[in-house]
This record gives sequence, structure tokens and C-alpha cells, in this order.
Amino acid sequence: MSRPFGIVILVSSLVLNLSFLAGYAYQRASAGPEFIEDRLDLTPEQRAQVTGLRDRFLLQAGRIGGEMGELHGRLIDALAAEPRDEAAVEAALERIRQRQREMQQLVVDHLTAEGKLLTMEQRAALYAGLKERMRAQAYGPRWLSGGREWRR
Repeated sequence: MSRPFGIVILVSSLVLNLSFLAGYAYQRASAGPEFIEDRLDLTPEQRAQVTGLRDRFLLQAGRIGGEMGELHGRLIDALAAEPRDEAAVEAALERIRQRQREMQQLVVDHLTAEGKLLTMEQRAALYAGLKERMRAQAYGPRWLSGGREWRR
């Protein structure tokens, strides 16, 4: 490789990497707080309690989420098998449904426990923030949603 061509490649790579980093930093800075609770003007005591609840919730949710990935892999294997074993497909689907129910109960239990720590106004703001996030994610990624909007 000639020296001028190598310099052009190096400079181009540097510019692209810096552009990526600047875009990532802008996205993180403009996204607002990661957790809705960060907007609730919590007392230091509330913040400590909410953080503890959130940490336990995220640990449990992460465990279930990891298992869901494995379960979806089993479902795909069952769907791809030749000949297809419908009992294996149904068993995989039932295990996925069971873990989804567990995740939903985990969320309900978490929100109930967290709500008990908040004032009425903070609770209302928490639930409004959750609804807004659900509206934004109602149809999944933009490529999947076809631009549809969430309806109340």
C-alpha cells in the first residue's frame, strides 16, 4: 500500500469513528433520563429505596430475559426440525408463555412495591411516564411498525 493511500484510509477511519462517537454522545445526552424515576424529584430516602427495588427487579428480569432467549432458540429448533414435532413446538410455546407470565407478574409486583414508596403525585407521574414509553414502543421498532401510532 502506498503511503498517501494509507494516510487517506487512516484519516477516513478516524473521521468516521469520531462521527460515530459524536452521534452516540448526542443520542445519549438528548435521550433524557434512562429511568422514569429520575424525573420524580425523589427524597434521598425514596431514591435509595427505589434504587434497591430497581436493582433487584433488573437482576430478576435479566435472568428471565436470558432464559427467554434460550427458549426462543428451542422453539426455532422445534420449528426447523424435519419432520416437525408439533408436541415439541407446543411444549416450547408453553414454556415461553409461562416465563412471559412470570415476567408480567414480576413487573406488577415491582410497580406495586415502588408505588408504595411514592407520593400520590409521584405515582401519577411514574404511571404517566410508563404509558408514554409504552406508546413510543407500542409497535416495536420503526421498521416493524410501518409508522402506526398507538391508540388510547
